[in-house]
Amino acid sequence: MLNRDTITNLILNDYPNDFLIDPELDTRNPDLLEFLSYCTRQRGERKFAGRGDIHPRDILRLLPKIHMHDVEGDSTFRIRLIGTRIEAFLPRQSNPGSALEVLPSMIYSRLQHGLEAVMKLRAPLRTTSQKSVIAGHDYKGVETIFVPLSDNDTDINIIIAITSFSKG
Repeated sequence: MLNRDTITNLILNDYPNDFLIDPELDTRNPDLLEFLSYCTRQRGERKFAGRGDIHPRDILRLLPKIHMHDVEGDSTFRIRLIGTRIEAFLPRQSNPGSALEVLPSMIYSRLQHGLEAVMKLRAPLRTTSQKSVIAGHDYKGVETIFVPLSDNDTDINIIIAITSFSKG
């Protein structure tokens, strides 16, 4: 069995230099910190929180930045929910139930890398890039916290995330 450091090194070596996978969750973004703190409280002493532990009313202010993905295999994911702030950047056909492949290629690639890394690490993680890949927007970077959820505290069946875009 691989330990966390070995898995982290494998994950870090798999991705482009402009895209950072951070299992240490080193963020100063207040929205991401609030989301991470909420998910940690909801998890309690268990390995994973379950979908039933996450209550939208508790994180209303953050909902526009939240996205949720069903896990259909170690590297197969479907969009379950997209917050309005995220949805504004995506093509019309990327509604809940869509495969990630409907996303523009660079967004798909980064999201897929983040989701796959969560599955390998089996823990929350942060991704960040100083380069925006969203055409027509003046965002300079993006930062996301991904949190795995499980209905049985063993099998990850949903990954919930929050994404923040930075300007200038």
